Amino acid sequence: MNWMSLALGAGGVIAVQAAVNSRLGRELGHPALATCASFAIGTLCILLYCLLVRLTIPSTQTLLRVPVWAWFGGLLGTIYVLAVITTTPKLGVGTVAGLTVAGQMIMAVALDHFGLLGLERHPISLGRLAGMALLIVGVVLLKRF
Repeated sequence: MNWMSLALGAGGVIAVQAAVNSRLGRELGHPALATCASFAIGTLCILLYCLLVRLTIPSTQTLLRVPVWAWFGGLLGTIYVLAVITTTPKLGVGTVAGLTVAGQMIMAVALDHFGLLGLERHPISLGRLAGMALLIVGVVLLKRF
């Protein structure tokens, strides 16, 4: 499997998800309802996948070893989806996608630089700073033109 292609495809899916969930939010009358629907459908789909591939449920001992902060991914995902549903109708998919990617890169460089959340350290470099600057310029161009 080509991992870079998978990651690129995931980025494309995120843009489509923003448009789809934005429409769902308008139809349901509130972004929070669309977020609930999105996560409910996603939960059902991933549960079905887990059943189909017959994944083993981790032991209680394994679950207790997980750091408390590692359980907050779902909360972070909820914040992300709600924010995207709320901002997409106002800013457009391109601008929202650009801003979220820029935000991801800024946070990723900080996490890497300091080795936060159990990650290996990757110090900030001139190339990484240039990449972030280019992303920000790209967002400005998307919004202005």
